Amino acid sequence: MAEPWQAALCSRSMTLAPPRHPPAATPAAPGRVRGHERDPAARAFAARQALLAEFCRDGRPTVLDLGCGLGADLLALAPRIGVGVGVDAAAGGVQLARLAARTCAAGNLQFGVGTAIAFRVPTPVPARFDLILLRAAMAPGAQPRADLGGVLRAARLRLADNGRLVLFATDDSHPAVLWSRWCAGIRRPAVITPGSLRLLAAGQGLVAQGLHPLPWVPEIPAEPGPPPTPLVRALSALARFCDGGAFALVLRAA
Repeated sequence: MAEPWQAALCSRSMTLAPPRHPPAATPAAPGRVRGHERDPAARAFAARQALLAEFCRDGRPTVLDLGCGLGADLLALAPRIGVGVGVDAAAGGVQLARLAARTCAAGNLQFGVGTAIAFRVPTPVPARFDLILLRAAMAPGAQPRADLGGVLRAARLRLADNGRLVLFATDDSHPAVLWSRWCAGIRRPAVITPGSLRLLAAGQGLVAQGLHPLPWVPEIPAEPGPPPTPLVRALSALARFCDGGAFALVLRAA
């Protein structure tokens, strides 16, 4: 049975224009969170929630979700946290998240359009947060290190004393990721890895506290290539269920 916030997202998604996120970037698509263990997006969402629940055991932290998409992570965490703020550059996704929060009576959540550097929400929010969630995909491009460095710097300034910054990313060097991208015709340099992000974070005054493997949600190619052979299709399907193609890097202020 779907949670109330899942049903809210489902009903609103059918009446409003969808956000400009590819399907693989919305891991909490309605109706796919429970009972769909074979769905990589559902498995990734469940693993993410299990990790974040551990960070919400002590007290009711204030949470900032940068790159929140449809707000599924915050909507699921709402009963465990004090104040939650979701930020995304896609206005359509933010609108859906606001409506879902209102439907579920999640009055402790706010959503706004913007980036880690600048965003706007309807009412005042904390200047600094106990827990900040950040997607490395917020810095797209062939060489995202400079952009991501600026995002990390902005997030560091919003981090409370003894707060945690959880950086979610795809490991570009992971064999399953490389294989699946090759099968899909996606050619991309390996620029985001746990080691590279540790070094990048260190330059912004952040130190790594933990590294957690997560299921990877395969990208959808912009232009489908020729049909793969049965062997390639089978090996690519196995790669979809590989834990470790993505990761969460937990950071603290140095």
